[in-house]
Amino acid sequence: MKIQKLKIENFKGIRELNIDFNGEDTAISGDNETGKTTIADAIYWVLFDKNSLGAKKFDIKPLDENEKVIVGSEPTVEIVFDNLKLKKIYSEVWAKQRGMAKRVFTGYTSEYFIDDELVKEKEYKAKIESICDEEKFKLITNPKYFNEKLHWTKRRELLFEIIGDDKTN
Repeated sequence: MKIQKLKIENFKGIRELNIDFNGEDTAISGDNETGKTTIADAIYWVLFDKNSLGAKKFDIKPLDENEKVIVGSEPTVEIVFDNLKLKKIYSEVWAKQRGMAKRVFTGYTSEYFIDDELVKEKEYKAKIESICDEEKFKLITNPKYFNEKLHWTKRRELLFEIIGDDKTN
C-alpha cells in the first residue's frame, strides 16, 4: 500500500500543503523548522491519533504570530492510498448555554471520513487496523524506531522472525 496524495490544512505550522506522491518513493528534506516533522506528525495523527514520537497529547492547532491558537481553525489531514481515502478533521465545539447571549467554547471534536463518507471513530479505527499495523508502520517509516524505541527483546524477536532461529550451530 502506497500513499498517493497527502493534503494538510491548518495543522501545526502548516496552513495548506498538498503533496502528490504518485505512489513513488519520496524523500522529504529541508532545513530545521521547515515542516518535515509536521508532515510526519500529520500522517501519524490521521492514522493513529498520535504524533510521530508516539505521543497522544500534542498541539495540532495552528498558532498566530503571537503564539496564540488561531480560533476557528480546523486541522484537517487527508491521505489517499491506492483504493482508499482517509480524512480527519479536528473542530472546536461552541455552544450557547441557557441564559447566555454568546456561545462559549466547550471543547473539541473529531470527524472521521472513509472515502468521503462520515463514519464513527470506531469504524474508522477498525478500517485502519485492517490495513496497517501501527508497529510495522513505525518500523518502515522511522529509521530510529528499531534501535531507539523498540525494546531489545522485541528487536531480537523480529530479527529471529526475519532470519530464523537456527539452534544447530
